[in-house]
Amino acid sequence: MTNIQDLRARTPFSNNRRSISRVTHIARHHSATEQGNFDSFMDHWRRVRGWGTGGYHEIILRDGTVQRCYDYDQITNGVANYNPNIYNICLVGNGSFTAAQEKAFEERAENARKVFGLSASRVIGHNEFSGTNTSCPGINMNTVRARLGDGKGPVHVSNPPNASTTPNVTVSNSIVDWLSKNGVDSSFANREKLAAQYGIANYRGTAEQNTSLLKSCKVVPVKLLLNQSLKWLRKFSIKNMVMVTITA
Repeated sequence: MTNIQDLRARTPFSNNRRSISRVTHIARHHSATEQGNFDSFMDHWRRVRGWGTGGYHEIILRDGTVQRCYDYDQITNGVANYNPNIYNICLVGNGSFTAAQEKAFEERAENARKVFGLSASRVIGHNEFSGTNTSCPGINMNTVRARLGDGKGPVHVSNPPNASTTPNVTVSNSIVDWLSKNGVDSSFANREKLAAQYGIANYRGTAEQNTSLLKSCKVVPVKLLLNQSLKWLRKFSIKNMVMVTITA
């Protein structure tokens, strides 16, 4: 089983979020370095590129350890102009990867495919995006897709996503979309609070936790929960005011 380091509680984030239903591809990258991890890469991105968000959702270290850096609905900076519609996974290395890394990538790509409902043909390399000029990800992606169980060639992205042409999604299984649609704060901090209220412990925004949270919200609507909390607070405040008056 792949060792996973969950860094999402501390990784800096300044980009927008998206509905996970917008994700059409999983992008594979390499770091073009012999070593490194999220912290060393983020230091470079911040100082050199001025980014407030990292480049990848997941980073696979040389020993096969996976660093989970961002939630599925967070937009990272893997491929310029395409990021709202892709999930970025990077392997540390420069065109040469360990067996442990490849095993971890297959597991994580399979997990992401299930989350987004994508076939192996939707797993493509950085250099397979139209308009890019890079050697990244440093591997023949046809061999990667073959290992993922789909001998078909890649489904290319011919044009960058355009907000004006992106179709509206009327049905979504995203807790973020559901909360926003119902006028409730969908930030991670608020979802963490809601999860605690619904009895979901150690909320980190995983697919399983988000699915559970969405189901709970639909059974006991958030607005009802919030209204009940407000009513309790009002009663508590009035009760205290009465006690203060009597005491005085």
